[in-house]
Amino acid sequence: NNGTAGGTAFLNLNCATLRAALAAAPGASTGILVYIRAGTYNLRDGYATYGANGLNLNGGGDATHPIMLTGYPGDTHPILDCAENYSASEILEISTKGTLNGQPFTIRCRQNIDCTGAYVVLENLELRDGFRHNVQARCAHIAVRSVLLNGAYEDAFKTIIGSDRAYLADGECRAFASSCVDAFGALNVKLVANTTGTAEVGFSE
Repeated sequence: NNGTAGGTAFLNLNCATLRAALAAAPGASTGILVYIRAGTYNLRDGYATYGANGLNLNGGGDATHPIMLTGYPGDTHPILDCAENYSASEILEISTKGTLNGQPFTIRCRQNIDCTGAYVVLENLELRDGFRHNVQARCAHIAVRSVLLNGAYEDAFKTIIGSDRAYLADGECRAFASSCVDAFGALNVKLVANTTGTAEVGFSE
């Protein structure tokens, strides 16, 4: 639907039907277009188990029918929030000891979006406070356009061996502790007209 029909629109991103469609096996989908209205969507509450991803994009589209998540035209960019927001000392304790304030602890939302499918487009969004990454890509043909990658502890955009053709354009990165883009083992990664937040490490052409 067009995102405006209250009787048929998904009320939030934690809807099991929507998540199942996005996480379909590669090749099982011929394309999905999801418009997201302005607002903050907590990807952790009510759904994610400990150590899970916010959204899994495993389905495969094609060049003309991609898997696409985009902000609704004319709205401010919606915020997809993993809510894994900790101080530097807390992050160090969690990542090295598996505890928080001395108590056993496991993060709930490792990255906002985990992509293993093909032909994926992320557009006009803010991805906030994934613990490890805002986007982890193990896929072919992913385009990230006009997206703010904000607050990940490790690399904001991380590719895994076997990834091919990643394109990041017109976005901004505010990395917390590491690089904004780590193209580990990936082929054909292109960065165009991206910026970084004030006093942050990050994008280079």
